[in-house]
Amino acid sequence: MLNKYLGRLERLINEYRETELAQFEGHGGKKAEFDDLVWYHVDPNTGRRTRFLCGVHGRKGKSNAGNHPIYALPYPYDHLIKVWIIETTNTPLSVNEKKIRTSVARKLLSLMDGDLYEQSECTITSLNLGARSADRLRPFLAFCAEKGVMRKVNLKGSDSRDRTGHATFDNTLEKLPDIQAVLALADIFSTVFEYVDEHGSLRPGKEIKIHDALVVTFGTLSLASPNRTSAEIPVLPKQRLHCYSESNGEPVYYLDWIGSKGYGNNKNHILAVLADPIKKAMNFFYKACEPARILCRFYENPDQSLKALLGGFEIAPELKRNLNLAQRPNLFTLGYALGFYGANDCVPILKEGVDLTSTYKSQRGHFFEKNRFIHCGLKISCPCRKQEVQL
Repeated sequence: MLNKYLGRLERLINEYRETELAQFEGHGGKKAEFDDLVWYHVDPNTGRRTRFLCGVHGRKGKSNAGNHPIYALPYPYDHLIKVWIIETTNTPLSVNEKKIRTSVARKLLSLMDGDLYEQSECTITSLNLGARSADRLRPFLAFCAEKGVMRKVNLKGSDSRDRTGHATFDNTLEKLPDIQAVLALADIFSTVFEYVDEHGSLRPGKEIKIHDALVVTFGTLSLASPNRTSAEIPVLPKQRLHCYSESNGEPVYYLDWIGSKGYGNNKNHILAVLADPIKKAMNFFYKACEPARILCRFYENPDQSLKALLGGFEIAPELKRNLNLAQRPNLFTLGYALGFYGANDCVPILKEGVDLTSTYKSQRGHFFEKNRFIHCGLKISCPCRKQEVQL
């Protein structure tokens, strides 16, 4: 071959064609061929299959879409793109980044005028591949230049950012929430928590919608601690708002966030202007979520005594006198202690010796009798487990 660049490209392709493509498959799970227009890379560690299009850029879809011969790149670039896919999949990059790098290379090979060895910085820039394509395309051009299939091209990245002080100030303003949204959130918070005092206690006889309280608390915490907004608020442990000051100075408020990857907890600052609503919300959930925490402790270790499970949870006096805190509770007794039942509620108890599995569903109601919920020594037959539950 008279052209040295095309000759090197031919030898490069033949070298890769002779390699064992064990990690690649064609459509339908068949062995990958260099004439295929769709390749699947199979991760040897996880078995994950990643689809790579090998034809002209712009064809999308799933499965076998883009595998028609009319979508093939001209030879030898239809094979060069597969060489680049092999190289890219062997780099320590994310799957998404690998797909983007091969896509940008396909875009260049699809839109360029003439052969690859004829391209220069000017001709590539004139293709308007996109603002961020230069960074993704640079490794492909460097690889081709290293293999001698084109001249070295110093493609500059497109950085159109304004780095002046005015731009920095404008960028800071863009990150700030809209003042109308802040005022609306404040009004919603005041409405939702209207009957909750600063200690987190709900006024007797009043109600609060727990879902509304949770959403507005998320929003308030996002304003008070913006660096913890993304997916970290749900992992906040049980706590109240902390505060400290140095040398009798202004108080500094913070919450303990659980550290990730073995690191210690983070004392994350809370904006002082939002300390009062954050304090009210944290105190409310400190109390409101305690029954759920107790139930989780019961599921983790049901052999604990009722006193150990409840911890500092305050039982209503009319319920407490019917309970023995030293005993190991069952699920029904625990629900009674948490206030899920009234002091004098009755529950239907299965009559002794009845097997519900051998009766029709329409007749099962006749085998239950009403009994006071709390009785020493009362046993409930559990038809699903063939055992008795001691209340």
